[in-house]
Amino acid sequence: MPASLDGEEDLQEQLALLQEFLVMLDQMPPNQQLNAASGSVQYAGVYVFKTETMYVVNYDSDLSAEVREVLAHEYTHALQDQHFDLESLTSKGAGNSDTLLAVQALMEGDATLLMLQYANPGQSKAMLRALGKQRFDSALLQMERAKVPRLLREDYMFPYKYGLSFVSSFSTWEEVNNIYSSPPQSTEQIMHPEKYLYPSLYDAPQTIGEFATLGTALGGTWRKMLEDTLGEFGTSVYLGYISLGRSRKQGCCRLGWGPHRILEGCRRQEAHGHVINLGYHQGHPGVLRRLRKLHKRQD
Repeated sequence: MPASLDGEEDLQEQLALLQEFLVMLDQMPPNQQLNAASGSVQYAGVYVFKTETMYVVNYDSDLSAEVREVLAHEYTHALQDQHFDLESLTSKGAGNSDTLLAVQALMEGDATLLMLQYANPGQSKAMLRALGKQRFDSALLQMERAKVPRLLREDYMFPYKYGLSFVSSFSTWEEVNNIYSSPPQSTEQIMHPEKYLYPSLYDAPQTIGEFATLGTALGGTWRKMLEDTLGEFGTSVYLGYISLGRSRKQGCCRLGWGPHRILEGCRRQEAHGHVINLGYHQGHPGVLRRLRKLHKRQD
């Protein structure tokens, strides 16, 4: 999802821009309306780090097993905040969706693994990942039935689904704690933990040079809708690899897709029109070929 939208538009304006963006990327049909409930999930609990407050929904006088699991998850976030300052941690992803998703994957993967261990003592990490996958697949199916755009539902589940796999790649909780001092910088590192774990394979994101101003290049009155960074995950969803189950099976995805990708979208103000500018640094040839084919078909 876009990390930021220009200006201080109200919620409806932001939703309208997001809807245009998703339609441009062919992620939702033009006649579908995006509203505040799109992609929303009924939370059983949440920890708000800005107020250091935890909320858990419980309708009974006693705590059910499910509520205890939620408490274990949210207590983990509270402890993360106490020791590692979650507000400072998430600020590393300001204006960059890919980095923010990577940081969130560390936070949610950590809390999800502990929650599953608490609820299933003595189980192997492989079994815990399998149990987690059942929950993630069920949540994704529910959102799909509710016609939540694919980009939104995959974006929401990424920190839990891939975060669990990433965090469970480490042997001890001490190793997990040490990650917070140098958190992953990209979804590529989350999806391929070896690119974070091993110095010889470490793949840091690289910045692409500034694009020429699209409005000036195109002529007329154009307004920038958003500018953001798409990493391996965002590009995977856009090209359909995640939903097709190809993120690990196809050659162009198996070893990662290299550094970040920049996306910029513009909207003509005096008439209906959109332009997307995509720039890739050292992109995989297979990915670039598919992008060109996709955009040629959409033109």
